[in-house]
Amino acid sequence: MLSQIAPQADGSFVAIGYGQATVTFHPGNNCHVENGDTFTAQYMVTMESDDGRSAQVDISSDDESHEFKLLCPGLIQGRGASRLAQTSTDEDPPGLPTVTVALREGAQPFSENFQSDRSAGGAGDAGTVTLHYCTPDQPNGR
Repeated sequence: MLSQIAPQADGSFVAIGYGQATVTFHPGNNCHVENGDTFTAQYMVTMESDDGRSAQVDISSDDESHEFKLLCPGLIQGRGASRLAQTSTDEDPPGLPTVTVALREGAQPFSENFQSDRSAGGAGDAGTVTLHYCTPDQPNGR
């Protein structure tokens, strides 16, 4: 939801808003999440347009990290036996890539894959930025 909008006479504008997102964690190395694989994070949205026809949308979060408790296959030290081992990881809400969208109601998909510094291999972000226009008489409607 955009809460502050600064329009200009030439059709350009800057808008700032906020929202909630559900973040889903996908562990690697055949690990399983024991305490749920999602959490909710608060996000800030900045939208800038130079022409009033398209805009760059930047979405970021300063929320705290979330702890995931994992059950992973591995060797029990000193025994050489394969067992499931408990571990945990703290994950921050991901920053999302800036996307450019047409200023019309609809959705713009994005995806960004990258190599992880962990032994899990690759990781990435994928999703959709969706614009919903609200009429002045229904500012919270869709």
